[in-house]
Formats: sequence, structure tokens, C-alpha cells
Amino acid sequence: MAKIASKVSLVLSAIGLVVSCPAESAKAEGELGYLLREYPQGSIWWAEGTYKVFRESKVPQRTSEAITLKAARNEYEPFQLVLRPEEEVPEVNFVEVSDFKNDSGDIISCENVEVNLVEYVKIEKPTDKLGHVGMYPDPLPPFERNLVLKPRENQPIWFTVYVPPETPAGLYRGAVELTIGGWPLEGIPVLLEVYDFTLPKETHTETAYGVSLNASHHGLKNREDMEKAYDLYMQNCAKHRISPYSPMRFHPIKCRIEPGAADAKERIKLDFSDFDRAAKRYLDEFGFTGFRFATVVSGINISPRWKTQEEKQLKAEVIRQVCEHLAEKGWLEKAYDYWTDEPPRDKYKDVLKGMMFLKEADPRLRRLLTFCHDKAPLPFFYGGVNLWVPVLSLFSPERAKERQALGETVWWYVCCGPHHPYPNNFIDHPAINHRIRFWMIQKYGTDGSLYWSVTYWRQNPWKTAMSYSPQGGTWGNGDGRLLYPPTKEKPEKPMVCGPINSIRFEMLREGLEDREYFWLLSQLIRKLKKQGDTSLAESIAEGERTMGVVDKLVRSLIDYEKDPGKLYDAREQIARTITKLRGRLPTAAP
Repeated sequence: MAKIASKVSLVLSAIGLVVSCPAESAKAEGELGYLLREYPQGSIWWAEGTYKVFRESKVPQRTSEAITLKAARNEYEPFQLVLRPEEEVPEVNFVEVSDFKNDSGDIISCENVEVNLVEYVKIEKPTDKLGHVGMYPDPLPPFERNLVLKPRENQPIWFTVYVPPETPAGLYRGAVELTIGGWPLEGIPVLLEVYDFTLPKETHTETAYGVSLNASHHGLKNREDMEKAYDLYMQNCAKHRISPYSPMRFHPIKCRIEPGAADAKERIKLDFSDFDRAAKRYLDEFGFTGFRFATVVSGINISPRWKTQEEKQLKAEVIRQVCEHLAEKGWLEKAYDYWTDEPPRDKYKDVLKGMMFLKEADPRLRRLLTFCHDKAPLPFFYGGVNLWVPVLSLFSPERAKERQALGETVWWYVCCGPHHPYPNNFIDHPAINHRIRFWMIQKYGTDGSLYWSVTYWRQNPWKTAMSYSPQGGTWGNGDGRLLYPPTKEKPEKPMVCGPINSIRFEMLREGLEDREYFWLLSQLIRKLKKQGDTSLAESIAEGERTMGVVDKLVRSLIDYEKDPGKLYDAREQIARTITKLRGRLPTAAP
């Protein structure tokens, strides 16, 4: 189905011409992009997604006859097509995106290709020494008509290709057809290699990201519209393998405390009907890896604070009954109680008291605590906390392994810190910094990633890149806002829609997909070992060597690969090994 957007015409159409990929020897370390076409009117070039193309980035010297992509089934793969005119182009519009085809006639429909514009925000104060004052690429709104190209400025167009799970492996061909007034354009081939394996629907890296619906930025005033818009946010999170804190926000468990009875059990009345329908959608169908326990109950505050013994008993009984219900549904293992954040040292005793209360109420419930003052896991909280979340710079690898060996969980997080040399989600960090943290998760064996908010729109992120605290302090460019409001100004009429993604949000998905490559390879190694066949020893050794590529890209939390080209090479090596090892199994794995 064609996607109409306006006057530059873009068509991804199947062609029969075979073109060669850029030679490996032509890859210059850290070099950005490949020149596709050069005309008197301007240049067209392309770059992979893990680069930030600035307005002033130089047209690359290395050339390519085609845009080349590689992806597994059930994977999203982005690329950027960059237009750079010599003179102003008053209007650019895309017409349609057609199908990819292989020699057997298999098709990846154009409906699996999303086209977005790369927009820029102004950095007025760099977050740290990695940044500079100027315009940075970040928001990715849908491509719309009346795009103006300015002389000698790059304008990237962001394409995201999704490979459906049923797609046969092999080489698929398409072409980008551009029509810009006065430009003698020809078709630009697109080659997509589909690997012969499928990324799991499940995500094996836990995430917990704050996602709110800022209704004023949508012009929404009634609950029905808010629920619909929030569901679109949830769909967007699911597409990016990101699990929000509170997917069932609009559908809590209803709790009523009746007076009179002495037994707490008899006084508590819980209605799970709305919650169960929502949880089935978001936890079972969408596959979210977790949710905040305290947000799922309405009618009583179940945080571990109380004024009377009666209140304590009631809270404990609600927690027990809710946990029992979640366990029956198979959802309890996804719950975590995150009731306080980054406690100061003088509050440690009170926090431990609350954690022990939760443990007594139901020891199966995961008890999460974030740390920004001491290295964690922290021995003071042993026995009370069982889901440890230190800020990245305070992560203790040795203690983490010890607690994981006891069955506990370890994540980490970034927020307004740490700054360079640690990788973070700041707009003025390189794109690889947003992606490489999931390779760090692989290296250190941590279980997940937490981020405090993706929709902190206290200031309009379209206009103000710097994130400011309520007290006026600076938190960093883009901190807490990985998504953008749907319009640059608050709308006058209601907009029931999802948010605008950012390059940073796309890179998180890329990193989470990379981690699935490692997961698949580790499962294949395990299955080969289980065969007990000595002839498989070399295949197992090759798989283990390939698992070790992470150590070449991540030397430590502050020493990691800066060249996206080397990351793409390592990813391809993993993919080739997965494909090879699948062929050694008696029955091919997914």
C-alpha cells in the first residue's frame, strides 16, 4: 500500500539489477556515510542508523552503489538517506514506498517500512565535553509535505525496515526513487540481506522506563481519549522492546476496605477484572518484562509506611492477596515494588525497615532499590533488597555476581549522570553511546536497565534541549525525554496519537536487539553442548569465541568502542555464527 506524503517521490521498488556491496577495505575507521549520487544540483548519500548526521557533516568520499542492510527476522533495521542541495529546494515530498523482493518472488511489503524526517534541536549548553553548541539531530517525526532543503545543509530522512517473522532468508532488492524538481535522479538500489534466524518475541533484557501521558501536549480532556492515547504509547514501547513502569495505569486492581470486621482478610475486597484484561494485553501479548507493583492497586496506598498497627496489617494483607493473584496468573515474577528512589544515607535504616516489611508480606515480591551514593549491591541492604539498581558509575561487578548467584536480580541505570566518559542518553552524546550500554549489559551479565522518564516535558523538548529540574538546575540535554510531544506547540484540538520517537529511542531498540543476538547464540551453544557429540567441539568453540567479541567492544564501563562500523562488524560476526551453528543442530533452531 502506498504511503502518500507529497512532492519528492520516494519509491522502494523491486528491481532485477544486482549491485555489489561496498568493499570491506573501503571502510575507514569512524568515517560517516557513503556517497550514492552526485549532481550539479547537490548530493545524495546514506548512513547507517548508529550515526548522528549534522547539518554540516561532510559529504563522504567513499562511494556506494547501493544502500545495504542486514537484519534477522523480527528485527527493525534503520538507515538514513541524506539530501544535500547546492541551492534551496522549496518543496520535497515523498510519494510511496513499494515492496522488497527476492529472486524467488518472496516479498517484504512496503507496509513494513516507516519513513521519518530527522529534525534538529538546539544545544545551547553542552552536557559535558562530548557536546558542543549547535543544532543536533534527534526528533523523528513522520515525513510530511512541504519540506524545504537549505543550501549546503544535510537533511537526513530516517527509514526503519521491519522484517516480519515469516520472511524467508536471503537477499531482497528494492530501489529508492526520488523526484526533486530539476534533479536528474535515477533509482538508488537497496539491498537487504535477511539472516536465517528469528529474534525472539520475548525480550531477554529487563527494562523499566518511566512513561507518562502528558495530556496537555495532546489536548486531551476526557478519560476515554487518554486511555486510547496511552495505549498507543504502550504499542510504541512494545515495538521498541521497552517495558514501561505502569502499563496497567488506567486499569488498576480496585481495593475496598470495609469497616467492622476484626480480621483483615474479611475487610479487604479486591476487584481484578479490569486489571486482568489489561495485564493480559500488556504482559502476555505485548511481552513487557515488568511493572511497578505499587501502581497496580487503587483505593489504598500500599507503600511500606504506616501510622498504626492496623494500617500495617491491612497493607500486608492486600500485598499478600495481590501477590497470590499475580502468581496464579503467572505475572508475579514480572512485578517489582519500587516505592522509594535514591535514598540518602541517613534514610537507609528506614528504607531497610520498609523492605523487610515487604519481604514479610510476601517474600516472592521483588524489592527494588536505586543507589546514587554508594556502590551497589550494598551489604547494608542484604536480605532486604533483591533487585539492585545502582547508577552506572556505582555498579559493583563483584557484588553483583555474588547476589545473582543467590537468585537476586541486578540492573543499572543512567539519568542526569553519569557524564562522559560513561555512555548516557544525552542528545549531545554520539549515537553509539545509547546503543553500547546493552553490550555492557552483556559483558557484565547484568539483568536489565532502568530509566526514570522518557516523557519529562516540564519544558517543551522541541524548543529546549536542556532538561531542567523543578528547582532550575540543569540535568543534561534530553535527560528524561527520549520521546517528543506529537506537535511543537500544545494543540487546541484533541490529538489521540502516540509520541514522536527520537534517534536515542531508536538506538535503545538497536541495543536490545543486539542483546537478543547474544541470547540466541548462547542458547545454541548450550544446545550443542547438550548433544554430547565430540564432533561438535569446534562449533562450540567457535560459538564461544564469537560470544567474546563483546570484550573487544567493551573494555570497561568507561572504555568502549566509539566507531559504529566496528559494532556492525561484530554484529555480523555473531549473525554468521548463529546461522552456522543452527546448521549443526539435528533440527534447526528458530
